[in-house]
Amino acid sequence: MVIYYYPLNNDGIRVGFVASKKVGKSVERSRCKRLLRESLRRQLPFLVHGYDLVVVARPPLREEDFSSVYKVMARLLRKARLLREEP
Repeated sequence: MVIYYYPLNNDGIRVGFVASKKVGKSVERSRCKRLLRESLRRQLPFLVHGYDLVVVARPPLREEDFSSVYKVMARLLRKARLLREEP
């Protein structure tokens, strides 16, 4: 997974989720986006406001379970300094 972030002029958060056909067929792409969406939803209270986020699913995400996706997303958000505190 990759997270791109861009500063906004206002104090909101906008998030987009992308899974290309390289990830798999539509069922697999939808599952990956659901995993990403839920893991970000659980970290939403800890996110720094004022950014656009684009979360891109990569093919290895197909075999991952929710807990590993959640941990990887938390690590990437901390690395980008987009989390206020540890979730």
